[in-house]
Amino acid sequence: MKILHICQYFNENMGYQENILPLYQEKMGNEVYIVTSNRENEFFNNDKQRIKEIGTTNYKGITLIRKDIYFENKNKFVIFKNLYRLIEKIRPDYIFHHGLTSPSMFTIIKYKKNNSNVMLVCDLHAMYENTMRSNKSYFYHKVFWRNILQNKIKFINKIFCVCPESIDFAKDVYNIPENILMLLPLGGDILNLNNYNNIRDKYRNKLGIKKGDLLIIHAGKMAPRKKTEVLLNSFKFIDERRIKLILIGDIDKIYYKTLSKYINNDKRITYIGWKNPENLSKYFCAGDILIQPGTASAIFEEAICNGLPIILDKTKIGDYLVSRKNGVVLPKINEKEISEAINYLNKNRGILKKMHKNAIIFAQTELSYKEIAKKSLSFIGDINY
Repeated sequence: MKILHICQYFNENMGYQENILPLYQEKMGNEVYIVTSNRENEFFNNDKQRIKEIGTTNYKGITLIRKDIYFENKNKFVIFKNLYRLIEKIRPDYIFHHGLTSPSMFTIIKYKKNNSNVMLVCDLHAMYENTMRSNKSYFYHKVFWRNILQNKIKFINKIFCVCPESIDFAKDVYNIPENILMLLPLGGDILNLNNYNNIRDKYRNKLGIKKGDLLIIHAGKMAPRKKTEVLLNSFKFIDERRIKLILIGDIDKIYYKTLSKYINNDKRITYIGWKNPENLSKYFCAGDILIQPGTASAIFEEAICNGLPIILDKTKIGDYLVSRKNGVVLPKINEKEISEAINYLNKNRGILKKMHKNAIIFAQTELSYKEIAKKSLSFIGDINY
């Protein structure tokens, strides 16, 4: 089967869904294409290197096509040049359009109208906490795109929602019928599990973690909504010196000033900067617990796929991601709740070992991109077209 992914942006060698899912679809024997713009998403460390060369390249066995654009609404969407003509040239059997609210939706709907045998799916990452932050956002999603999508839904075979909150958002904000919504969580690669003990020992040694130490990981793009400061401040309620915290990821300059007072004043807390996805996954193997008290992130699933127990805020996605007894959710996010959870698990290492084993099972059966790739294609036989 010929599969076409359409992404507004594509950041090579990252651990995002659009990087890994197509690789596993290709491993299933499909011919896979990614069409994207000549740009990467802008982060605060790549603003001068985000424009890429237009053309076709081989990306890990997949045909990657970067197109020129007419316009960009930075980090939101682009308007492609001659996208329809390219889709006609590729002649896909299955189109995976990443996102629901970009102008390329009109192009793929037009193509679907003219090629009714094509399977068309979209995904949705939006939820209230990351999307509906202002009156402008309310109008943009619940008025503007809701009205547009009402006439387009009939041409879409499935909408993959990355978490339960996205299903709620699709129904409440866009008025999308539940029968075309499907939970397709973000996932991770489980290759490290084949050599888990060696990787764990190597990276714990690299970090100076001694036998008997409890290593907590906190990772990702750190901003106030990630509640990193609450986690760091919880260490004033933790007396045990063998409990260590490693921060991995990008911290914007203003927020770093806030966090640095904790990092500089407690030798148990270390910031090691940003790590590429391959290295980050190995640090997850070194850890004993991932603690992410703030908003949702693909980091959660990646950690589970490396056998790491997790502590999260009590949300629908949090409940789902600890549903295999591979972690806990906290009903309230504050220093007291976090420190109590850390102290309890430190004194009950047997529970942590069980959580670790359950995380591996969860990863192998549901959250690995190998399984997610199968699920992304599993519904096709159920649809008459």
